[in-house]
Amino acid sequence: MRGDAQHGRVDYALTALGESLLPVQLAVKRWAESHIAEVHAARDAYDTTDR
Repeated sequence: MRGDAQHGRVDYALTALGESLLPVQLAVKRWAESHIAEVHAARDAYDTTDR
């Protein structure tokens, strides 16, 4: 195989059904961004408990 060989290309696109989830995904992203400090604090608290 030669070093300048091209690799195959794959293009992806959301279906209309997949696109209908974008507002939900955006809402989760915004929630996560605004609560990240609380998420980290909760994770740290959980990690330090005896189980």
